[in-house]
Amino acid sequence: MHRNIRDMRNQLSLNDDTTDLDVLNAVYPEVKFIHLRRANILKQAISFLKGRRTGHYAYKGNMNEGAYDKSEITDFIRKIAISETHWDEFFSRWNINPFRICYE
Repeated sequence: MHRNIRDMRNQLSLNDDTTDLDVLNAVYPEVKFIHLRRANILKQAISFLKGRRTGHYAYKGNMNEGAYDKSEITDFIRKIAISETHWDEFFSRWNINPFRICYE
């Protein structure tokens, strides 16, 4: 299993000038993209922090994980925004129109 684009590039012996999209197409011919996004970023940040604290990233009943620091939540919201921006830039750069799903 490939962990990231760099691993794929190395396994295929592709040079560093090969684009990320070319690497993906080499591994997954006719690759299609689904962009999954959560509508409520605050809930996404809190959910992630709960998972990091408890080790459970799926609902396991009433888990008491304690209080959260506002700066901890704010920092993760910023990370989510940066990640979403990077995905939007990737899709735009390669003229990809992904199937978009926004959930809550």
